[in-house]
Amino acid sequence: MSESVFGVVYPLAKKYIVRILKGKRNIYAKYQPHRTQVTRVGPGTKVIFYETKGSKSLIGEAVVRQVDFMIPDEALKMFGGRLFIDREELERYAGRFPTNREKKPLMILDLDSPRLYEKPVRWSLGMTMAGRYISEEEYNQFVGLKV
Repeated sequence: MSESVFGVVYPLAKKYIVRILKGKRNIYAKYQPHRTQVTRVGPGTKVIFYETKGSKSLIGEAVVRQVDFMIPDEALKMFGGRLFIDREELERYAGRFPTNREKKPLMILDLDSPRLYEKPVRWSLGMTMAGRYISEEEYNQFVGLKV
């Protein structure tokens, strides 16, 4: 694994963010943008969630406890109801990436210390579906003093 970063912002629909931050579904899974099992996200990295519809703001965060890589079926077997999406939702998500989907691993983030912000935090930097790494300075600028 490369050197880890302070934080990463991931875009996600609000219903999934709420599942992660208010419920017992603390396992976040996503395909990496490139066919790699290398990530700069590691234990202690803050994961900040950006609501993709609605407020288009930062609405909560959690801290990475552990990072793993596994194919969707393995993730369902290992984490079951702790996975932030159910089997049907995972099948739909994996279906968007049909090439070698049985072989391509998901990045699995076991999250701790979930926190839904009292008020959404406006995000003025660019966002891609892959997410965006942020420095501690950027975190403090957008989140640290406002929640």
